[in-house]
Amino acid sequence: MEIFANEKGKKIIAITITLVSILELAYFSNKSFKDYRKVYDIGFLALFIVQPIAFISLYNGKKSYLKIRMISFILLMLIIPTVIYISLPNYTYSEGKEIVKNEFERMDDIVFINKSIDKSTVPVKDSGSLFVDRSYYYEIKYEGNNIYYIVDPLKGRAIELEEKYWLN
Repeated sequence: MEIFANEKGKKIIAITITLVSILELAYFSNKSFKDYRKVYDIGFLALFIVQPIAFISLYNGKKSYLKIRMISFILLMLIIPTVIYISLPNYTYSEGKEIVKNEFERMDDIVFINKSIDKSTVPVKDSGSLFVDRSYYYEIKYEGNNIYYIVDPLKGRAIELEEKYWLN
């Protein structure tokens, strides 16, 4: 392939792929933090670091099987963001709030007590997902009582807790 014969072309492509990988990493990290309150294990986002490394290994000086390696790389570039996008939870933190609101007859009387990002989720066992290991946590003031809920970000199921999870 002619593009790999030119050092300048290799550098431009390597820089472009690195920038795209950084943008993908930033996008999914921000989405995980903001919309999903970190219930999505962002350790899997490190896969985006593999993309530039894979490209650099493409033109390691060997001409054999270059087309197969290029096709493999392109598939990798498509598969990684697709798998991460598909594996995102089905419900955001805001959608979880709506699910909790629907548990009450008079939705206007519900007051959600704001929690920090770290205390807006709780760890769960066997979530059914390799990527999701937490549930959304809500503390609510309703008719003078404090009520506590968790919402499964994958199934959208609300569960009332008997007591507060976070002490403060």
